[in-house]
Amino acid sequence: GAKQINDIAMELAPTLHAKDIAIIHQTGARDFERVQRFYSEHKIPADIFDFDKDLAAKMQRADLAIARAGASTLWELAANALPAIFVPYPYAAGNHQYYNAKFLVDRDAGFLYEGKEQVLQLLDSSVEPASRRLAEIAKEGGAGVIVDRIVEAIR
Repeated sequence: GAKQINDIAMELAPTLHAKDIAIIHQTGARDFERVQRFYSEHKIPADIFDFDKDLAAKMQRADLAIARAGASTLWELAANALPAIFVPYPYAAGNHQYYNAKFLVDRDAGFLYEGKEQVLQLLDSSVEPASRRLAEIAKEGGAGVIVDRIVEAIR
C-alpha cells in the first residue's frame, strides 16, 4: 500500500501487460482509487485490491513480489516461498527494513530494488532458485528456535 511501490508498479504495468504477465496489486486504502483509475485508463487487466483477509491465497498465485521489508512481510514471503524485490521504507528506525531485506538478499533469496530495468531482467530469468532458498530459510519449528534462543540469552 505504499505510494512509492504503487508508482513503481504502475511504471512497470504496461511492460508487464505487454509480456502477458498477470498483475496482482495491493494498493492500500488511501491510494486504491488512483491506482484503479490508472489500470482502467490504460486498459490493463489486474487484480487490484486495497486489503484482503486471505492475502496468502494471492501470494500463492504470484511468482515475484515487490514489497517493503518489514519483519512480518519477510516472514510471510518466506513462508510462501515468494521471492521479492524489496523497497525498504527509507524512514524506518535504524534503517531496519534495509537490513531485513539484506538478510535475504545476502542469501540470494531476495533482491533490493534498483530500478525498472532490474525488474525486467528478473522477469526474463528464473526466480525459482530464490524461491527454493526462501523455503529452506522458513523451516518448520522456527518459532521454537527463537524462543529457545531468547530463553538461553536471558539465563
